[in-house]
Amino acid sequence: MKLNPRACAINPGIFAAADFPPATLRGWTALVGRMNADGSLGFVQPPGKEPASTPPRAPDVQPYAQGAFLLAGVEVAKMFSPSPVPGRSPR
Repeated sequence: MKLNPRACAINPGIFAAADFPPATLRGWTALVGRMNADGSLGFVQPPGKEPASTPPRAPDVQPYAQGAFLLAGVEVAKMFSPSPVPGRSPR
């Protein structure tokens, strides 16, 4: 859930572009690595639970996870797009 806001802050220039792409790319790679064979996102923390109380497992799927994944994917794609993206300020 932290990947999307970070990428949203990099794209318009709120965060320095040179400082955050490596961490953002690692976060995206980690999310993609958690995709289940059926296309769902696994290892999702259940709502209302603290991370230490119930560590997420591969079969843990929540309905909000795919939306967060897609929002993050759009922003990460904008970050690494070689051509201008509508809605993104020039750097």
